[in-house]
Amino acid sequence: MGFDQLNLFEEVNEKTVEVAPIPDDSPLYKLQEMIEVRQPEPSLDPEDFHYISSFAGKKGTIKSVKILPNGKICYEVGFPNQTLGIFYEEDVKKYIE
Repeated sequence: MGFDQLNLFEEVNEKTVEVAPIPDDSPLYKLQEMIEVRQPEPSLDPEDFHYISSFAGKKGTIKSVKILPNGKICYEVGFPNQTLGIFYEEDVKKYIE
């Protein structure tokens, strides 16, 4: 079993997956909805724990919603300081003033 080595100028075709829009009556968070990042679970792997900890307690606005091929839902969240973060659904909660 051999492997072919690509040179710097060869293109790699990546498979993209089109996702149907999320219906408006879905129980998921919606675009432009305000959320708050939850405190991370101590059982997370260290990299995820550190990433989520850096945003924990911050409030932001949902900029995009994606459903991954494994069925997990993730959100791109914009924060007031122009920072963006990407979180799984279980990492955020609805912001209540």
